[in-house]
Amino acid sequence: MKKTGPSLLLAVLVCWLGSCYPQAPGDDDSAGDDDTAGDDDTAGDDDSAPCVDSDGDGFCAEDDCNDADSSLNGPSTYQVCDQAPYYIVAPDAPDLAYLRCCNQIQGDLTISGPSLADLSALAPLKDVFGALSILNTNLPNLGGLDNLRYVYDLVIDDNDALVHLGGLENLGTVNGSLSIRDNLQLSDLGALTQLWDVGEHLQIERNDALTGLDGLQGLSQVGWDLLIWDNNVLTGLDGLQGLSQVGSQVGELGDLSIWENDRLSSLAGLASLTSIDGDLEISSNVDLQRLFWSGSAPPAVPIFLAGSFTCTDNGRICDGDVVHLLPGFTLTGLPPVVCGNGSSLPVGDCSSVAVCP
Repeated sequence: MKKTGPSLLLAVLVCWLGSCYPQAPGDDDSAGDDDTAGDDDTAGDDDSAPCVDSDGDGFCAEDDCNDADSSLNGPSTYQVCDQAPYYIVAPDAPDLAYLRCCNQIQGDLTISGPSLADLSALAPLKDVFGALSILNTNLPNLGGLDNLRYVYDLVIDDNDALVHLGGLENLGTVNGSLSIRDNLQLSDLGALTQLWDVGEHLQIERNDALTGLDGLQGLSQVGWDLLIWDNNVLTGLDGLQGLSQVGSQVGELGDLSIWENDRLSSLAGLASLTSIDGDLEISSNVDLQRLFWSGSAPPAVPIFLAGSFTCTDNGRICDGDVVHLLPGFTLTGLPPVVCGNGSSLPVGDCSSVAVCP
């Protein structure tokens, strides 16, 4: 029987790997894909049609974030846009084509205009090292910002059709301030589950359909002020269970103000709060029934309060009911407490524990 030599075996192996089949002329075929048109296959995709490079920058349209502008080339992953401020203002949206290539923006970006349909062109965007302002749009959600992970300031104001914040699921850090105000149909903050830090102010104001704060569970601290004002149907603060500190920025006071939320009946969502580096004001919440953080017991961990404590005009709490917070409550450098009737009294004198019928 005749033996098979090693050279024959090697030839069979090479052929089996595909090298004995002819390649399209001029192809390196480094990705091993179908290059029937003979174009260079740098992206590793199926190049069954010729490369189209409208702007002559050397990138085929399918690999070019903007094939109409030769100064913007290649995948958006590598683009840092540093000519801010940028504006996407409908109907013209002058900077939209340019921003399709941006992975990072060094500066401010303003998005505005009632005719703006969606933000899908911003899908590559990950970081905004300035203020991202979304103002006066009819967007129902923020889809298109799905890869956003960092902004310095985030302003979401006056968006009448905004129902939820879908699109912000990957946002982890707001280094400056977060403002969510005057969004008439916004009903929940559930998309913010990855948010863990707001470095300066957090303002949640005049969102007429907002019933709860679920979505903020990952937030452990607010650097300056936390303001929850005039949200007409907000019933509780569930969602802030992870919040331990208000006023965490070194050298900055931080106030906690809960004011004029007509349906708010409980503060139980603040059960983990241990430190307020400024003033605490709980006022004009007409349905608030008690000032206990959780259930019918005082906080398990005393709360350090550096500033003043004001509790006025909460319709379901009788005058003088400030005593609800005092058992186990650490009050450092506290001026006189302002009780429900507006009079200033020493801490021990707000003695009633009644809840108004």
